[in-house]
Amino acid sequence: MIGSYCCVESLDLEKHATDLYAAYATDHHNRIWTYLPHGPYPRLEDYRERVRTAYLGDDPLVHAIIDTRNGKPLGQASYMSIDPRVGVSRSVESSTRRPFSVQRRRQRPSIL
Repeated sequence: MIGSYCCVESLDLEKHATDLYAAYATDHHNRIWTYLPHGPYPRLEDYRERVRTAYLGDDPLVHAIIDTRNGKPLGQASYMSIDPRVGVSRSVESSTRRPFSVQRRRQRPSIL
């Protein structure tokens, strides 16, 4: 999916993990991890292992959120417990580290 400010694509270990780790590392107060059952990750290899073991299967379906201005990942979103009978997921987990310039913009109703 491509939007005005970002695009969303399936998370790829080799393509996204290093940049996502770098984006998350800028959150020195670890606020993006407050409501998540995992993280923060002290080393890149720890985050890569999480991606390798938990994010590359069919459930959850994890996507990278890419900044359309520079092509770099800002965060991730996952859709879990997908039930084809209803066509939607029952829960969503996301962690996004927006750069300061994006944080100061007026918020839109949708990230796309």
